Amino acid sequence: MIDEVIKMLMSSPGYGFDLSCDKVKAFDRKGCLDSFWEVITSLSGRKFVKDDCGSVKYLTGGPVSPLLIEHALKCKYLAGNVISFVETDSTNDVAWNYCGKPGSLGMVVLAESQRNGRGRFADRKWYDQSGKSVLMSVLLNSKVVAPDVLGIAAAIAIAESVRELCGLAVTIKWPNDVVCGRRKLAGLMVEARTIEGQEWYVLGIGLNCDQSSSDMPEDIAGKATSILIETQSKVDRDWMIINILDKLDTIISENCDRESLSAIWTDLSSTTAGNIVIAENGVNYEGQIVQVEPFKGFTIRLADGSLRFFDARKATVVAF
Repeated sequence: MIDEVIKMLMSSPGYGFDLSCDKVKAFDRKGCLDSFWEVITSLSGRKFVKDDCGSVKYLTGGPVSPLLIEHALKCKYLAGNVISFVETDSTNDVAWNYCGKPGSLGMVVLAESQRNGRGRFADRKWYDQSGKSVLMSVLLNSKVVAPDVLGIAAAIAIAESVRELCGLAVTIKWPNDVVCGRRKLAGLMVEARTIEGQEWYVLGIGLNCDQSSSDMPEDIAGKATSILIETQSKVDRDWMIINILDKLDTIISENCDRESLSAIWTDLSSTTAGNIVIAENGVNYEGQIVQVEPFKGFTIRLADGSLRFFDARKATVVAF
């Protein structure tokens, strides 16, 4: 419903819609119309939040709005096509179905819930509760970004966005989790396929937003958290998505080099020193971190004093 109201306003003569990243306003020739926001909230069940000057800053509650997100983005690559589903098997699968079609580059797929959300490894599943997460996939190709850069850039974009919007001191847990303390808040994965000679990538992101402790399945309750659990406040998911995509697009469009991204990642990472347990090919290895290279992997000193390198693409952190 909110998309229809926004679309109607944007197409009405004499009206405008300001969707810059620091404030959102509906206005006519005379100025800002609070009444418009009252109409939106009554129709959609969402609430609007004002800044210190009384201007409408963003909406909370209700489903994500692809139209609002699409028009708010100030991106070079990730601004053309944003779609959303009430429920789907996997946003990654939807993105792959659009791959190679006109306008698919930079496409963003959102969902309120996934039936078969998946993690980085085949035996991992992403759990969600309808309307309480950011469930998002982005479709890009090798003409725009390399897959290793995409993964590192996405982790940085998520961590920085959560820090800025929620005030949480989240960190990146190697290689692709965003954590608060020792509990997982967000995860990401990059899938690659060659289609008609072109290398394509789908970046999948899952971010826990409005889950309560009782929403967490028993087997992950002690390992996962949400923004609501950590802050006792709900987050505006539209604004979170906009911030993540804007930051990701900036890194991609500015063609940031790996050395610079490594430095940023290291500053945000919680996995740079101390003891660690790493799993590779079904075997656990315990030792002390010697060196972390986010684009390559880990070097740890094992109990016998030997050094062993673990490839970021094949290993996962079990305990830290």
